[in-house]
Amino acid sequence: MRSEDSENVQRVGTERSGAVKVPSRVDPSVMVPSRIAPESSDQEEAEPREDRSELPAVLIRDDEARVNDEVSARLWTLAELYQRGGELVRVLRPGRKDLSNAPRIQSLPRATLRESMTKVVRFLKETSSGLKPQHPPVWCVDAVAARGTWPEMPVLRSVVEWPVLCPDGSVLQDEGFDEQTGLLFLPQEEFEKVADQPSGDEVRQALDDLLGLDWQDLDFEACELRIRGSKTKGSFRKLAMHQRLIDELKPRRVAGAIVEHWKNVRRDLAQACDAAKVPRVTPNDLRRTFASWLVQARETNFVVSRLLGHSTTKMVDLVYGQLSAESLRIAINKLPGS
Repeated sequence: MRSEDSENVQRVGTERSGAVKVPSRVDPSVMVPSRIAPESSDQEEAEPREDRSELPAVLIRDDEARVNDEVSARLWTLAELYQRGGELVRVLRPGRKDLSNAPRIQSLPRATLRESMTKVVRFLKETSSGLKPQHPPVWCVDAVAARGTWPEMPVLRSVVEWPVLCPDGSVLQDEGFDEQTGLLFLPQEEFEKVADQPSGDEVRQALDDLLGLDWQDLDFEACELRIRGSKTKGSFRKLAMHQRLIDELKPRRVAGAIVEHWKNVRRDLAQACDAAKVPRVTPNDLRRTFASWLVQARETNFVVSRLLGHSTTKMVDLVYGQLSAESLRIAINKLPGS
């Protein structure tokens, strides 16, 4: 047996996101014998295989608990895996052609778990001619999937697409997984960075922008909403409004603020969707729909980006400007011979 194989059989700790873990103890009785079965001549003539010699080796014997322990102790090194609600999960990010385009959490399929195991360990089995590489045993895949908890595996609470205020007062605004909150931030558009220590004036200005809209800021004739103090105290920006929304708001006009603080937008929006008997959506889904409908109506990306509040068309080009299947069919039928 090669010396590095003996070392790797006992090595079950490694790094994920820069963290160094202490190697776990391995039963000396399962040390790998002194030789590895030689590769056949057919294998030598085939295309070069990926060098997996640096991966820790797991010896397959009848002590299944030990095998399962060693594999479970390595899974956390894969950055794409998480645990949630007693299950191993992954996060899927649909491609640009997917109109929903929203990340979603999916229970890890058995086939993917099996494949993931081969990324973190080598399975070996004793034979009369030495140690031979093996595929992950079915009983190991099933047992690891059913454990309900996995050492060092990050616990994923949710996936968010916009900056979030954390319990400690900080703002989650850097893309990736945050261990303190269990949130995975996958932004679908660009956001202005929030200062780590915003001034009192900046905080008050933000609150004013959100909750300070008054009926006097709404111009029914011009179909515009003026948001005051967007850049400076005396400045404002104009937000175009649809005529139907104007018609809905006119009879509701009263003194005071136009809107109140929405405490639980996800819950209330879900209930509204259920009442309307339509699929549930998120606020960001509505934002994407708004932009996609305008693009499909042949509005320019420049105009759509301004309506969204973007300074460039980048996010409309890459994310929001989605076309329906019907739009693509109409486009292809414009070719000669259609």
